[in-house]
Amino acid sequence: MKSEYNLLMKSLIITLFAYATLLHAEKQQIPFYYDAKVDSMRSIQVIQPVEALKIGFQILQTTPRHPVSQTIAMTRKSLGNILNIQGFSSQALEYYVKALNDYVFLDDSIAVGWMYIEIGNVYFHRGFFKDAEEKYQKAFQVFKKIDLQTGVATVLNNLALISLERSELDSASNYFLQSLKERIQLDNPLLIAHSYLYLGEIYLIRDSVQIAQNYFYKAQEIGITADTLNLIGRSHESLGEVFLQMNQDSIAMGHFRLAESDFIINTNVVYLVHLYQRLAAYYVTKDKNDSALVNLNRAVFLAEKHNLSKDKMIILEQLIHLQKKAGNRDELISLYEELDSLRIGFYQSEKKQVLFKSEIQLELSAQNRKLAEKEARLRITRRERNFSVIAGLFLALFIWLLYRRFKQNKMIHLQELKIERLKAKQREDKIVIMKKELVIKATYIQQKSDLIGLITKDLKYNISLLKSSEDRRQFNQLVLSLEETQKSEDHWQEFEKQFTATYPGYFKILVIQNSSLTTMDLKMCAYLKMNMNTKEIASLTGLSVRSIESRRFRLRKKLGLNNGRNLFNYFNSLDNSNN
Repeated sequence: MKSEYNLLMKSLIITLFAYATLLHAEKQQIPFYYDAKVDSMRSIQVIQPVEALKIGFQILQTTPRHPVSQTIAMTRKSLGNILNIQGFSSQALEYYVKALNDYVFLDDSIAVGWMYIEIGNVYFHRGFFKDAEEKYQKAFQVFKKIDLQTGVATVLNNLALISLERSELDSASNYFLQSLKERIQLDNPLLIAHSYLYLGEIYLIRDSVQIAQNYFYKAQEIGITADTLNLIGRSHESLGEVFLQMNQDSIAMGHFRLAESDFIINTNVVYLVHLYQRLAAYYVTKDKNDSALVNLNRAVFLAEKHNLSKDKMIILEQLIHLQKKAGNRDELISLYEELDSLRIGFYQSEKKQVLFKSEIQLELSAQNRKLAEKEARLRITRRERNFSVIAGLFLALFIWLLYRRFKQNKMIHLQELKIERLKAKQREDKIVIMKKELVIKATYIQQKSDLIGLITKDLKYNISLLKSSEDRRQFNQLVLSLEETQKSEDHWQEFEKQFTATYPGYFKILVIQNSSLTTMDLKMCAYLKMNMNTKEIASLTGLSVRSIESRRFRLRKKLGLNNGRNLFNYFNSLDNSNN
């Protein structure tokens, strides 16, 4: 009996927690969206679910789908709620997922988090705990990001419930403790007391009665004024279980009576029926069958009065078991007849429920058929429109390509002209720079030669003043070295290399026109090409001015030029013919 009691309490936990969370939503300023049509649908979703579905489908048909609106999102969420309550979990998931996508599009992070919880709850109730855990974790990430403590506490409690279902009590305790921490920060007594009850029930399952007792007392010490979840009654009932395990039956019975009083005051019939069943089970263990019968009769009376058919059948079976032990044949016959009658009625009710679900299924099928027909019409309209649009686009594209090709060809031609001009400019600039560098090189060689000449002249003068023949001999060797350096071909090789780079093919043309030209003649041609005078050439070559004049004369004769022809102009003409 005790294990059945614990299973029942565990099945009620997630529903009670969801209700407690909604009570605290206003304090956290969670924005709820309201729409007259949606509200009318939600107001009848429990008593007239088929009509509520019709209203929801009508809203979806008449409300524009694009852009996505809060009306569409809320309608899909409400349709999911209706279908989930009626047992159509697969169809409910379909609408929940669509609502989730809508809220993601609307960037409504709070609604996105709660939709993940709704989807997780569907998986939880179907026993798919891994899928439920995945959705709860996603909700946790959303709530953490926007710092919504109510949502975080909800997720932690739901994860704890999954751990309970898996019998992972350490994990469940850890999650409940984390949730308690969040609720303490929220400073909501109702939710804090709720967490204490959870933790107490965990330790009660683990037979840690002293710790469980402390948590149940903490729940009572919170000081709740509006006990909408029967937390006081539940805490007394749990304390009753604690004292039963401690073999303090009288104290336990006192707590059970306080729980009974709270459930009666707050009109919580389900809790009251289960409490009477628990008391009956206790009296059976004590062989107090009369007391057990009293409590079972109370339970069966409430179950019958409030149409709790399943509970009533269970209670009748318990009564039959007691009457068998007592040997009351007449009572047994009466109980069996009542149980059979109840089962028949329950079976007929189940048949009605099947027919009711079939009606909902037909409504869903009709809605899907209408949507399919609407989609088919839209596809035809889109196809015709798309064909016209595509034809127009192809025509526009063809004209644009022709125009683009014309523009590209024009641009290419202009670019080619621009590139050619830039290349010509670059060539001219390069030649100018190379000519300047060549002049600088020639000037450097000339200045170097002049400096060596001056040093040589000064040395010769100073040598003539020396008295020692040995000193004159040593310094004369230095003079000879300087003169050799002045006459060296190294400076010519450097000059020739740069000259050839500046005037490529120049020497080749000269040699082709006159093969008798010597190296010295080519040097003279290069210097004259640079428009250098006789004195400058003499300085570069280390020869006298007279020698250079003689060489110019011989070069003119070799080239077949008369005295009136300017050598500089002649060499420039060779350069132009080379170009």
